[in-house]
Amino acid sequence: MLDTRTGERIRDKIAASKRKGLWMGGVPPLGYDVANRLLVINETEAAVVRRIFAEMLTIGSPTRIAERLESEGITLLAPDIVMQLIAGTQPRRLTLMWFQRNRLPVGWQAQRAIIDSFK
Repeated sequence: MLDTRTGERIRDKIAASKRKGLWMGGVPPLGYDVANRLLVINETEAAVVRRIFAEMLTIGSPTRIAERLESEGITLLAPDIVMQLIAGTQPRRLTLMWFQRNRLPVGWQAQRAIIDSFK
């Protein structure tokens, strides 16, 4: 039988881990990777994040910023996955409806793992 304080103990443990700066799971924010349960800066992604924030101050339009990044070949979807989608060689079950109903992680390796799970 569960102790009545189980939920409280779990919440306290999670809060203590967060105070120590440990990553508690999920998809890390853009610009970060997880190593040994700690968030570490991914310099490639972080440069894009910095640029987006800087351009928000000057351009002010998220749509225009996205168009500008895309015109320079900067995308949040792994390039090999984009090429599969353009060429129509992606797994059959990977449809537009799947993308609409499922969250795709930002990390390219995690994206590739999801794509591979469809094969």
